[in-house]
Amino acid sequence: MKIIEYKDHEKLISFYSKRGIEELTDYPNPPVFSYVATDGDKFVGAATCSKKDEFYILEAIAVAEEYTSKGIGSELLGVVLNRLKELGAKDVILNAKDTRVFEKNGFAVSDRKGVPETAYNYCVGCEDYGVKCFPKIMKYSIPEIEKKPIKK
Repeated sequence: MKIIEYKDHEKLISFYSKRGIEELTDYPNPPVFSYVATDGDKFVGAATCSKKDEFYILEAIAVAEEYTSKGIGSELLGVVLNRLKELGAKDVILNAKDTRVFEKNGFAVSDRKGVPETAYNYCVGCEDYGVKCFPKIMKYSIPEIEKKPIKK
């Protein structure tokens, strides 16, 4: 499997929709970057990150059904977090239906205080919100890049 940066964010929307991220018919915030996981020529996973104000938002992350439970989601998440660290991000937030994979990777459930509405308002307006679907805002604080002393 290989993970590469992918520039055509719009082409990923149908993949995300097929994996149950039905509210993502358009990106609420402009994407900053996306990555895809491939197995040979087969597209097996994707992750897209955006930015609103000082917040980086993981807009979507999904793995093809036949590739779930193989660590691909965690690997994609690791690539995203490393990229955010390189960009100097302090925090990343997301709106998750299933929190397990994110909790396993250091995310914590958070309240909406200070979180841009565009990170969750598409969910709140859905007829399933609070009835069949109970998403949670999650946050991950990115550790600062360790500064090593320069050797003379």
